Amino acid sequence: MTSLKVRDLRDDLSFGAIVEGVSEAALSDPDIKAEINDIFVRRGMIVFTGCEPSAQFQVELSEVFGPLKDHPTKTTARSDDTAVPGVIDMHYDPDVEQSDIGLVEVNGRKLAVWSNWHFDHCYND
Repeated sequence: MTSLKVRDLRDDLSFGAIVEGVSEAALSDPDIKAEINDIFVRRGMIVFTGCEPSAQFQVELSEVFGPLKDHPTKTTARSDDTAVPGVIDMHYDPDVEQSDIGLVEVNGRKLAVWSNWHFDHCYND
């Protein structure tokens, strides 16, 4: 059985956890899924580190917390990975000239396609 490494997000915070050791193989174990969900319920926020960077993994990890809904705007670009429906394409290529739309300055640095936490489905059933 895979074991997760769980530690406090920060020593001075009463919430949050950093979780390491999650892989697609680990997510096939119902006990691991239950442990991840329990960590979220108890700590309120999880930062996952060392995960596999694939759309499939993102979907499988997200489904630990419940069923997914597709992005409500059908014109939003989807991932090229057609095996993983519903994952939207949010990439930025610094070598391609773009307008200033979507740029933000944070601590004196210009960043692109920055999106703070948001919830696209607040107006859905």
